[in-house]
Amino acid sequence: MIDKVLKEPLKLGELWYDDGNFELRDKEPIYRERTALAAKWGENLRRTQSFDDPVRFTIADRLDDCRPRRRCGLAACPQCSHAFQRWLYDAALTALAPFGPLGALTIVPARLQRFQGTLATLKLASAHRHLRRLLTDAGVENVPMIGVLDLSFNIHSEGLWNPLFQPHFALLLPDQHTDSVSSLLRTYVKKHPARGQGRQPVHAPIRRQAISDVNWQGSYTLKYRPIQKTWFEAYSPRAHPTEQWLQPQQQVEALLWLGEQPPEARLFMLGVRRYGEVLKLL
Repeated sequence: MIDKVLKEPLKLGELWYDDGNFELRDKEPIYRERTALAAKWGENLRRTQSFDDPVRFTIADRLDDCRPRRRCGLAACPQCSHAFQRWLYDAALTALAPFGPLGALTIVPARLQRFQGTLATLKLASAHRHLRRLLTDAGVENVPMIGVLDLSFNIHSEGLWNPLFQPHFALLLPDQHTDSVSSLLRTYVKKHPARGQGRQPVHAPIRRQAISDVNWQGSYTLKYRPIQKTWFEAYSPRAHPTEQWLQPQQQVEALLWLGEQPPEARLFMLGVRRYGEVLKLL
């Protein structure tokens, strides 16, 4: 059975926002850096003229007003999304602990690609339904998984495809199932390729990652800040795209895509249910 997050809103206390309660990862943004980032995103929302959408001013105001005990609760907010990332990582480790070591899986559905300027045509709920169908059709719907819908903006240095957003899912699951799940998913995706003119080829739609440091990799898997990837012609099988933060116009489109939804709108769970701040296996 595949389960959605419960409809009752998740309200996290200030302990999840306070850096003093956590051992920070290398390069993890501290509180004042997240505050500065929220201010920058709010400024971008107000200045960008490419999107004639009144909600951008509403989101910007809520980012400016986010403060202790008066949190905005937006997925578009660095502070609230960071607190959610911390909570989810802690809750996921606890829920999946009976299965032993964790593994990570990234699923990159080509059908979810959206060209720049059209990201709003993909609803988060539709993306979640797409993944649920994929897992069911591949026969892996009985393996517990916890993760989030992530986003990258992909461009090719030589213009082999038009710049586009690639939503993808980053998932934690029991490592004992990682090989079988990834194998079944690869087999299914290979038999049912995505078709569409101008799409970016997805050469590795199912990516398995071993977790050697759960405190770093496990938490990073649930990150909330999109990145831009610049792809080049690969002359080596080990070639990788370069990565950087989104440019203002791309960032604004991503923020408007999230809209006024809470951070948990990105949450995907399989065989797990939320009760208050606790995740429990079904």
